[in-house]
Amino acid sequence: MSMFRRNDARMRREMDRVQTEITRLSQTVARYDADRRPDPPAAAIDRADPPPAPAATVDLPPLPELDDLRTRVDAVVAQLTALDARITSVSTELANQLRELGGDIDALAERAPAPVDEGSLEEVRDTQVRLANEQARYQIAFRADLARLAEHLQRTRP
Repeated sequence: MSMFRRNDARMRREMDRVQTEITRLSQTVARYDADRRPDPPAAAIDRADPPPAPAATVDLPPLPELDDLRTRVDAVVAQLTALDARITSVSTELANQLRELGGDIDALAERAPAPVDEGSLEEVRDTQVRLANEQARYQIAFRADLARLAEHLQRTRP
């Protein structure tokens, strides 16, 4: 079972990394939105307040590209959410199946070995001998057919 726990931990780290990246992209989009908002009317500006510090200049894509970026980020978020749900579902089902299998193995290990029925054992041996004899007959017949075919091919060659 420890093998699966390691995979769960690795998957959690990967999901955390992806979540961090999505958060970073969301913050970037939010900054872009804040930078692209129109300036407030002049009457709404309080002259007593110092002007805001200029933001770091960043080459931002035009507005249509931002909408495309938002759409793509939303699609990635939806896909990651669906993927996370599917991985959770599959890992839960796998864990349940492994638990059931482990229970079955434990139950078999605790069971006392069943006594061997001599009649059944003799029947299995007889069947094995019969099958081996039949296989030998088929092999002999096949070799005889091959020999006749080879002889026929040698006679028909010029």
